[in-house]
Amino acid sequence: MRRIFGKSAVGVVAIAVGLGLASPARAGLWEDVLFWLMEKLGSTVEYKPSQKSAELLADIKRYRAESGAMDAKKAADAWLELYDRAKKLPSDSAPAWDPEGSGPLRPGSMLASLPGPAAWPALREGAKMRVRQAPADTGALGLRFVTELLAGDGGAAGATLADIERPTPRANPSALRARVARVRAEMARLYGSREDIAVTFVASLDAYGNEAYEEAEVPDLVGLVGEARAASMLREALAKPVRLHVPEGDRTRVLARRVALEQAEKLAVPQWGLVDGMDGAVLYEALERRFGGVAARASHDYDRRKSDADTYYFLHLVVKGRHAEAEKAMQKLAGENALYLPRREIEALRRGGYHAALYGFLHSLLARRPELSAWEVYTREAAHAGHSAQALALVEDLLKRKDLPADVLTDLSFRRVNALLAADKIEPALAELRRLLAAPPKQGEKTLQARTDAAVRLAGLGRVLERRALSEAGLAFARASLALPADREQSWRRGELLQQVFAEQRKLGLDAQAHAVARIELERKQDSGGLADRYSLAVPSSARVATIELASLDASAKRYREVIGLLEESAAWGARDLSGLLSEKDSLGVPLALTVALALAETGNHVAALAVVRALIDALPGYDPAYEFLIGVDKDALKYLDGAYARDQFEERPLIWKAILFTRSGRWREAESLIRRAIVIDPSDGEEGPNDRMRAYAVLAGVLEAKGAIAPAALFRRAVNAIRISERSDEFHRLGLYERAFAGYREALEQFADAYCIQSRLAVRLMEQGRREEAFEHYRRAYELMPASFGRVESHCFGCESVFEGAEQLTLAEEVFSQVLMKDPKKPQAHYLLGFLNKERGRYPEALKRFRESVALDPEYLNAWKHLNELGGRIYVEPRQRDRVRLKLLELDPRQRHVNYELDSVTDLGVLWRAVDAAHAANKPAESKSLYPLRKSAVALDEKEAKMPEFVRQMEEHGGFRDSPKGRSVPTPRRALGQHRLIKASAELLD
Repeated sequence: MRRIFGKSAVGVVAIAVGLGLASPARAGLWEDVLFWLMEKLGSTVEYKPSQKSAELLADIKRYRAESGAMDAKKAADAWLELYDRAKKLPSDSAPAWDPEGSGPLRPGSMLASLPGPAAWPALREGAKMRVRQAPADTGALGLRFVTELLAGDGGAAGATLADIERPTPRANPSALRARVARVRAEMARLYGSREDIAVTFVASLDAYGNEAYEEAEVPDLVGLVGEARAASMLREALAKPVRLHVPEGDRTRVLARRVALEQAEKLAVPQWGLVDGMDGAVLYEALERRFGGVAARASHDYDRRKSDADTYYFLHLVVKGRHAEAEKAMQKLAGENALYLPRREIEALRRGGYHAALYGFLHSLLARRPELSAWEVYTREAAHAGHSAQALALVEDLLKRKDLPADVLTDLSFRRVNALLAADKIEPALAELRRLLAAPPKQGEKTLQARTDAAVRLAGLGRVLERRALSEAGLAFARASLALPADREQSWRRGELLQQVFAEQRKLGLDAQAHAVARIELERKQDSGGLADRYSLAVPSSARVATIELASLDASAKRYREVIGLLEESAAWGARDLSGLLSEKDSLGVPLALTVALALAETGNHVAALAVVRALIDALPGYDPAYEFLIGVDKDALKYLDGAYARDQFEERPLIWKAILFTRSGRWREAESLIRRAIVIDPSDGEEGPNDRMRAYAVLAGVLEAKGAIAPAALFRRAVNAIRISERSDEFHRLGLYERAFAGYREALEQFADAYCIQSRLAVRLMEQGRREEAFEHYRRAYELMPASFGRVESHCFGCESVFEGAEQLTLAEEVFSQVLMKDPKKPQAHYLLGFLNKERGRYPEALKRFRESVALDPEYLNAWKHLNELGGRIYVEPRQRDRVRLKLLELDPRQRHVNYELDSVTDLGVLWRAVDAAHAANKPAESKSLYPLRKSAVALDEKEAKMPEFVRQMEEHGGFRDSPKGRSVPTPRRALGQHRLIKASAELLD
């Protein structure tokens, strides 16, 4: 150890690899260990790949670039030569980091460099020859096994696995058996019968260690072999020292919990992963009795499933009225932090009709112990249960107490403000806010964060109520708070707070004040941070926020040369080029890239401006102002828009802006055809923000007016106007002015009653306030409108994402959608919506049937394909059927801009390669080239990088592909193959 951890510590990564920490299942731990080693060793940590490893990596990269043009035999021979060199690398030398293989260079990582299918027969012959030369060599047999998989020869691959397992003198036979068992399990998942999958799962369990961070995924055993056989297999599995997790199959999940409870006293390890719902409480208690000792509790820190189990058990105690125990469970769950209940748990609670129980528990608890950090959950559940008045009364009573600490009283006062605003008692709420802010902010006060939040709220309220003095008072307090030295605890929220202050200042027209605040922020001494900050290239978020805001403010004031100067001279960008900042926005939601494009155009650099705005559209394809800028500067805008639509036919913006161009040249018929096509894609247009939603309807109204169709045009104008009114109401709701928001939503519906999104929004908001009868009137109307409002990529509008939350809502929606289906059995949206409801209710076979019917009626119904893919994680679906779904998603949405899916278990590797190759060729990412160099920032990064240990520098450089804000780049076929579950498991045989 001393030799390795000497002055240079060259072997840090090699040790991690040797320990097996770099395997995919342990990636998070691997990074944790590296940073722990760095902290222990201090700044002396160095890492430099060996010369042979670095040279080999350079040759591999060259091969990847050239192999596509090679003759098949030549490509195979060249790969085998590189593979042989990888095998000869000394095991005690430091490996180079291979970004394509997502880890250190080793023989197994060479599978991320395989040539295409044409070369696979020659590869197989080369592998056979190596086995003939060394029949007992595991690596040679492993290579032959991989080539047999590539050829789709399952019988030969199985025989080779048996050869690998054949007893011979080996350095670590148990490790080899474990690796083979993992490979067998993956083979069974892909190619085996239902019986094979189940039997192989049990046989593979010996491959897993007893580490708390490692667990075995249980297949849907009940769906595979029936409940009786599944129970027997689960008993055998639970007798082993392996943690189990059941990611698919609800019946298997219930059965696993039952069997674990039966064997609780014999379990070798705590099965917290099986406590995945409130109905797992009895098992939770049994596990606590069995593994509740001090040593076991220490191991819980490493068990990521334990915290989920704690949450479910807490909710169970609440529902059962065991309040004393629930209080202790909550303390263990939250500690000194605020109580947080994930959305999934809250939805489960509400579906079961138990949300009133949670409210009752917290009401009683906080009355006794108001210092507990559970007020956020309490006030939300009080509103949902219709008890906002009782919540306000509780707060009022507590505020009368003289024995409570100042920070508790401050938090309660803020809660009182929210309750008063919700009840439309605006003047008392404003008076409370002014009282909270009466004393100036002080360094170190516990209430600083809460009072600063109150100041920002007062500024926003003053703005919408048109009482400027209130806004100025709130902003004055916020500026004073920002001027205080920030300790490390407060720094993490500083960027967010700055954006909120900038937004209020700019909405009030106080641009000069915002400019001054940004300048002051950049002059502050930034906290150097801890170990993670020192070994990261990131700049403090507050500095970047301030710099982006400065650029935006200068552009708004037409100081375009100052914008260019800031790009050149600021070191606070945290990037070497503008291409690394395409998703960054100012406080008003304007992307930095659009600000830069405008400045470049106004200073005469039109070529660079056009390149920047095109890159912005590629990164944010739904952002309308970028298209508006584009058609003003690009003489080939029509051609570009055609190309953008060809790349993603589920993004309607290119059609909308092409239609706008046609209207400007009087091509009304073509414009109308385009705009109606755009509307069909996503009639609700729910993904867009304020002022951009329903843009297509505004364009269509203009076209109809030009044609003299005044009445239909007026209808669309009213629809757009209704959306704008609802957006203004959203701002009232955000600030807590619920009654004013409701009035706005109702006004919007008077303009256009057939807007499902406004009906949904109002229903959800009313339900949040406990106004159930009113809410359900709007729920029904929203459900009635949905089938006509959903397109192939429907998107719930902002504010109505939870429109199906609750058992009664689901029942009502099912009734409405069933009626729609009876009237029109060929309507794919009706099947889709019923499938969605059945999926929400856990009726997976029925959901599967509905989604399949939907895609049969409309083969391009993207969201139906999406849910078919997700159902594969809930019930057993034949591998070939799952392949069909995933490959269809690849065809429809190759960049995953609308749907997330994985290709890591497609059964036919040749089909996978060819499908990904076609998708990549059609969606090849633009060459990585500079958009606009950020020179001073690049110098700062270079200086910081030069001080970093070599291996950390490599991890920073190759830390994964930086995907755009919306979607991923299409992988190369080589990378898709390298990430395949079976190929990754097989790679361990080569090592």
